[in-house]
Amino acid sequence: MLSLSLSLSLSLSLSLSLSLSLSLALSLSLSLPIGVAGLSVGHPADTIKVRQQAFQEQIGVLKTLRTTLKYEGVRGLYKGMSFPFLSAGALNALFFGVYANTLRLLENKPNVAQQRRWDQDPAAKSHGPDGWKLNVFAAGCVGGLFACFLACPIDLIKIQMQSQTGVSSSKEWGRHIEPQHRGMVDCIRRLCHTEGVRGLYRGMRPMLLRDVVSYGVYMLVYEAGLRNLHWNHAVTTLVSGGTAGVVSWALITPVDLIKSRIQADDIKKPVYNGIVDCAKKSYHAHGLSVFFRGFSMMMLRSFPVNASTFLVYESTLHLLGSDIKTPESLHVE
Repeated sequence: MLSLSLSLSLSLSLSLSLSLSLSLALSLSLSLPIGVAGLSVGHPADTIKVRQQAFQEQIGVLKTLRTTLKYEGVRGLYKGMSFPFLSAGALNALFFGVYANTLRLLENKPNVAQQRRWDQDPAAKSHGPDGWKLNVFAAGCVGGLFACFLACPIDLIKIQMQSQTGVSSSKEWGRHIEPQHRGMVDCIRRLCHTEGVRGLYRGMRPMLLRDVVSYGVYMLVYEAGLRNLHWNHAVTTLVSGGTAGVVSWALITPVDLIKSRIQADDIKKPVYNGIVDCAKKSYHAHGLSVFFRGFSMMMLRSFPVNASTFLVYESTLHLLGSDIKTPESLHVE
């Protein structure tokens, strides 16, 4: 079933990606420098969040930070960063490419910038002042769906690396774990050897639950900010993007914890057998509060990372001159 879904998704993704102009895909890949800057700031917070979520003991932010630095040094905060580093441009290009083309099909407008102008024109309000909201939400959901098929292996490998703490610190973390992977490539090899290619999609179901709807909310909050805030364009973009990140992440904290636990689980001797089993075991062991572990770190990193992502997105649209593009410039076959 997973292989069929993956094949279908890849074929649909290829079709949509081919419809996106090459210049847009390449320009979105230019988000790598700022994506790297965002990762440099956001990844340590993400590592702390993952360890708070994945480990059984209740561990505060300061203790997690202190223990990581004590036994692993600053490098410990950047475990698992290499794969997101290498794939940041491709993931942004995939999501924003699918989003833009889906929105174009739904709105029958040549591009996002012209759609915004149309929505703000009083003469265009006859079809209803809020007509754009459902389309933006739906396009975000579709973009999130396709992004999951690239993001799931990236997140899995990242979390597997982040959750490796070593034997020396096992008492501090309240668990004993032997490091399983020597690096990103070794992690991929072990996953494929144990579970086949399907093993790279461990945690796909909770990721779909987490990302599909949240990406719709993500883009809806962002576009609403652009339409209702009338500050300097860069400030409006940063505030709208950062707020979109905070709101969308706040809604999915419980599902994110389940995903993190499933993806951090031991490859050979897993503790959890799916979403429901993970939720039950987590609740019985720690109560309802367990589903909100890592919330503070999630909020801390979400604003700057997403603000910078959207700043690059808008800068790319501006560089491409999307406000003057004709319908043929982003033609969908």
